[in-house]
Amino acid sequence: MGVALDAVDGATARTAGRRTELGERLDLAFDTLGFLVAPLVGVAWGRLPVWYLSISAARYLYRGGLAWRERRGRPVFDLSPSRVRRPLAALQMAFITAALLPLLPVRVVHPAAAVVAVPSLAVFARDYLTVTGRLHRDED
Repeated sequence: MGVALDAVDGATARTAGRRTELGERLDLAFDTLGFLVAPLVGVAWGRLPVWYLSISAARYLYRGGLAWRERRGRPVFDLSPSRVRRPLAALQMAFITAALLPLLPVRVVHPAAAVVAVPSLAVFARDYLTVTGRLHRDED
């Protein structure tokens, strides 16, 4: 339900032209918190493998790596727009929601976690290499 409300809220703000910096920051903060809490619950319930928490850690490692670079006076470049970041985040939200529901057996959820997690982790790595100047790329 939260995933659906998040999508409707963002679409409504964009359509009405009522996007604000505060709204975007709050949306990102709640999404980030959701990507931490829900997988923790999934692991605690035995519905998700422990390694799936790497998705939760990726955002914090990414932000921490950028902050560390900035403190050391190293350059941090802007990310170009992406057509895959939002859909991958939506896929993660939908997968976590499905994993927490007892409809799918754990023997299905655990292998599916790898299929869903790997692309998102690859995008985090690619984006980090891009903003640190190690990888040059245009829009995807």
